[in-house]
Amino acid sequence: MDTNDKQIIAVWDADEDLGAHIFTPDEYAQWAETNHLTDTYANPVSFYRPIGDGTLRRLSHACVCGSYDTNDYADITHTWTDPGVDGITPKNYATAIARRDGRA
Repeated sequence: MDTNDKQIIAVWDADEDLGAHIFTPDEYAQWAETNHLTDTYANPVSFYRPIGDGTLRRLSHACVCGSYDTNDYADITHTWTDPGVDGITPKNYATAIARRDGRA
């Protein structure tokens, strides 16, 4: 399955207007960069993925900013990890990369 066939369900705190939204990994990475620049919304409080029986499984999310290059851009890598059925054997569920303009 291609990474962008996967779904990431982002959930915000009840005080936020967004509630929940379904993204592909790349869509979320781009949304997060736009939000970083505009500071419009708080970050989601949790992420989920649908599994075969229609239930949702909580994902761990990490975001890492790489080094800025000579043009003042950096890669921002988002990784979602599925803890697995047993909660002991995590597996990478999806990864997406966005570019950050350090001049903005």
